[in-house]
Parts: sequence; structure tokens; C-alpha cells
Amino acid sequence: MMIQESKEEDDDEEDFRIHVRLCHDSDDNEDTILALYLNQVLNYSEDTSTVLYHLFVMLSYLTCIPGSIIADNYWGKFRTIFYLSIVYTIGSTLLAVAAIDIKALPIEIFSFLGLLLIAIGTGGIKPCVSAFGGDQFVVPQQQKELEQFFSIFYFSVNAGSLVSTFITPIFREDISCFDEDTCYPLAFGIPAILMIVALVIFLLGKPGYKIVAPQGNIVVDVAACITNALKNKMFGKKKEVTHWIDYADATRFDEKLVKDVKAVLRVLYMYIPVPIFWALFDQQLKIESTYPVELESGRAGLFLINTGDSLVTIKDCFDDTKDWELGPGDIKEFEELKGINNFTKCAGLPNKEFNIFEKKVTTVWFYKDQDSQEMYQPEEFDDNEKSKDGKPRVRFLYHSPQDLLLRIIIPDDDNIELNITRGEGATEYVEDIPGNEKVTFELWSNDDIYGKHEWTGDLGGVYNLLLEITAKDSVKLTEVEITEPNSVHMFWQIPQYFMITFGEVLFSPTGLEFSFTQSPKSMKSVITAAWLVAVSMGNLVVIVLAEASIFEKQSFEFFAYGGLLVLAMLLMTFMAFSYEYVVIEEEDESSSVPGSPSLKKKRDSYMEHGGLQNPVYVYDEGEPVKPYTAP
Repeated sequence: MMIQESKEEDDDEEDFRIHVRLCHDSDDNEDTILALYLNQVLNYSEDTSTVLYHLFVMLSYLTCIPGSIIADNYWGKFRTIFYLSIVYTIGSTLLAVAAIDIKALPIEIFSFLGLLLIAIGTGGIKPCVSAFGGDQFVVPQQQKELEQFFSIFYFSVNAGSLVSTFITPIFREDISCFDEDTCYPLAFGIPAILMIVALVIFLLGKPGYKIVAPQGNIVVDVAACITNALKNKMFGKKKEVTHWIDYADATRFDEKLVKDVKAVLRVLYMYIPVPIFWALFDQQLKIESTYPVELESGRAGLFLINTGDSLVTIKDCFDDTKDWELGPGDIKEFEELKGINNFTKCAGLPNKEFNIFEKKVTTVWFYKDQDSQEMYQPEEFDDNEKSKDGKPRVRFLYHSPQDLLLRIIIPDDDNIELNITRGEGATEYVEDIPGNEKVTFELWSNDDIYGKHEWTGDLGGVYNLLLEITAKDSVKLTEVEITEPNSVHMFWQIPQYFMITFGEVLFSPTGLEFSFTQSPKSMKSVITAAWLVAVSMGNLVVIVLAEASIFEKQSFEFFAYGGLLVLAMLLMTFMAFSYEYVVIEEEDESSSVPGSPSLKKKRDSYMEHGGLQNPVYVYDEGEPVKPYTAP
């Protein structure tokens, strides 16, 4: 039976593709800024915000199971997508309203209620969209078109992610609203608008959709069949069977159900290695930086600098520690001092002490002032966090005999001016100095230049620059590197991202197509949901390994994920050899419609129980499909 496609099919398929793109634009918009919203607006700590974000992602995937059960057994895919898209829209609206921070509204309750509704809505949309799209094709006659659909579908998903990655931060940061420097309401409100547009487009395409009716409570039947088979295998009479599911009671479970259960178990068995792939893939989504390094309780960081000409002996820091000696020109770094309880006092110079504070990094500077040795510890702790745009971060520590103006001369850019007061002090961190480019520091006293130095900072570095000013034209500059600069160019991430993304392009659309074609007709959404849950399990693996802190270096963690994926690949290869691939027979749906008359093979009927057959397909004789009316 040869099936041709009319041009109307292209229009309906385009409606569906637009709906998919807009859905994923709206979904990814929230993901892009959610962790920032939790941290900056709801004032949760960075760790708590990260955990809440991952919990939201996990919930969004886990709700795919009940959403798919509803679709396959009760509402059907079309109504499930439509109704739960409305739930999603309400959730996005609540989140946008909460972000306005109206005093009369409980912002936290509204935010989490909105996120819950979004997770529920996502659970109904994710597993049904791809399965609903697959329903539009007659297989195996349109197997090639089905493969193209899943490729286009996945392209649409990633196109939505790409657009949201660029656009959403602009809505949040570059636009001000409601007397705030940011505009989270707009960033969260756009998804709600996009979902409304998607719903309208989705509804406009309904006359051209093939709508498969729900098949009854098939999930309960499958669970009962598996339970009965296990019970009979363990406690019943032994018999020769080709599969343990054949132990199911033949009087309760018909042959077709048993065959469908076998197909389901075969597909789920092939999902075992899938989470490892997604665990590796999720590494490219890591946004946390190794800086600042959060010190554990009881530990502290310390920088000791001696720019004087005398030996400095530091005593009495710890009972079991020898005195520290600091020669002229020495710089000593202690990354993690142990045994700090709140703070520890140290004798730096006669009659002068400095403090080491728990979980903080501090700098102590010893310098010569005329004929005496002096000590300076800034009130502000060292901040070892790299700048967001990759430029060097610089703080000036100084000792000056008078008030001065520090002018930073940046080629082809505006100059930066800082005030230097008489005595000792420290400026705020400066983040506008370009990296790998020579700049000039000029000290001015009124209209008279007092001294100058040239300096070049590396990208990603964090520095304390010590200015020892003794007299005009007598300025000494000492550089102290607080955080290592970037040592690998960002360009080297491009081949890695390309290879990981290329692997995803091969893996994910193929997995979706495999899930659709190999699953029983009555459980396509459920099996697609199982695939999505396997994806979320990869995210869970990442969370567990990250929280366990097994690896000392990030590189060790990446190598471990790579090794796990090699093992998973070998396991999947072994499993594939034993997999019995389901050969799809040509569809002849008329025989499955209760009470339908005998129809010729050249004509399809409408789907059973009120489903709709896609009217855009015509047969080789040119006769269009006509609706079936039950007698």
C-alpha cells in the first residue's frame, strides 16, 4: 500500500514544529536564570540555590511518568499536551508575578508554587510531544519521514535552548523594571507569552493531526502481568518458557498483552547504560567555578609579604607549629591552615599582632617606614573570585606619605582614577583593566606627577598590588598573585563542545526514535517518559558525585566520567547483540476498531474510540481517507 503526502501535511507539520520550538524556548528560559533568581531575589545561598535548581530539574523529569500514563490511558496525547501546557502557563505567570515583589504577595510561596506547576506541566509535555509527532506517520511506509521528524524535533529543542541562552540574560540584566536594576518579571513572563502562542499554533493544526485515542489503563495491566509472572515463576509450577514473562496466567492476560510487556522490558533493559551518557554530557553545563575555593571549617588562607630589608619572625600562631621566618623580599602563601577556631592571633612584630580568620583568606604586609619595620593587615579579606568577563581583578595595598591620585592609563579606553590617602590602606577591587595588555599606573599630587609604573596582568588572575611610596619618584610596586590566571585558552573548549554535541546529535534523536518504534502502540508516551527519566538519572549521577567530593581535581572527575562512558558503551554494544529488534508491520488499523465493517486495505479507518486519522494522507488511487462511523 503506497501512501502519498499532500502539501497540507507540510503545513500541519510546520505548525507542530513551531509549537515544539516555542515550548522549548519557554522551558529553557526559566532554566537559564532560575539559579540566579533563587540566589539574588529569594536570597538563598549559592549551595542551596544549586540544590533547589537540580531538584526542580529532577522533578520536571520525574513528572514525565504520571504525565505519560495520563496521556496513554486517559486523556490521549493531544489533550494532555493542551491541558498541561495551560498548567505550565499558569506556573510561568505566577513566577513572573512573584518576581515583581509585590509587598502584599508572599513572594516565596508564589515562586515555589509557580515552579511546581511548571514542573507538572513539563512532565505532561516532554514525553507526549515527540510521541504525538511520531503518531502522525504511517510506519514502516514512512519510516524515512519518521527519522527526519525526530531529527527536526531535536533540532527544534536545541534551537530553543540556544535562543534562550542568549536572550534571557538580556531580559534579566540589561533591562530595568519595577525600580530594580534587573527585570526577572520580564524574563519569566516571556515564557508564559511564548507558551500561549504555542498553544494557539498547536490548536490551529488540530484538523490535520492524527489523534490516537487512549488505550485504557494499560500501565496497571502491565504491572499486574509482571507481578503475576514473577509470582508464578517463584512459587508456581515450573514449565519450559522462552521468557520469564510467559509465566503470566494465560486466562488473565491475553497473548497480545504478554507480547507488549516483553517489548517494554526489552526497551527498558536497553536504557541501563543511558544515564552514564547524560552524566558525561551534563559536564558541559557545569557553571560553578573552582574560584573562590570555599574553605572548610577550621581552615584559613594566608599571604605573608615582606618588602622590608629585615628578617621577620612570626610567632605564637599555633602551639605545635615552629616560628615562621620571612626574609627580605619573601612572599609566603598558606593555602589551607588547619586548626583555626573562629580566629587565631599571631605575633608579627614586637607589640603587634595580626589575626587569621576561619574560612577566610587574608594578607599581611611587612614594609619599611623610614628606619622602622611596620605591619599592615587590610580590614577587607582577600577575594579570590575570578572576574566574570575574564579580565584581571586588581586591588592596591599602599603606604603613602601624603594623599595622592592613582590614575590607571588604559590604551584606547577610559582611564580609571582611585584615591590614595596618607598612611596605609587598600582600594576596592578593579575589574576593568584589560588582560595581557600593558597599562600604566600614574601617581599624581595635584598637577604634579609623583611616580609611575607599567604593569601587565594575565587574563583570569586576581592580584594584590603593593605600592610602597616613600618619596617623589620613589615608588616600589610588588605583585602578589592571589588566584592563578587562566592557563588554557577558551578556544580549546570548542573541539570538546563539538564532539560532545556531535555525540548527542547521534545519540538522542536515535534514542527517541528507538523508544517510539520499539514500544507497544498503547505505551509510546510511557516509554518516551522512561527515556526522559533515564536522562534525568544522568543528572542525578552528577549531583551525587559532586556532593561526594571524591576527586581532588576537576580533571580527575572528567577522566572518571569518560572512563564510565567507555564502560557504558561496551555494555550497550554487548546488550545490542542480544536485543531482538521489533520489525514493524504495515499498518492496517481497521481491524482494531471495535465493531468496524470489513474495509479494504487501500482505506484506513479512523482510530478506535473516537481518535482521528490524519486526513492529509491519500492513497495511490487518489481516494482521500473518510471518517469511520460506528454502526
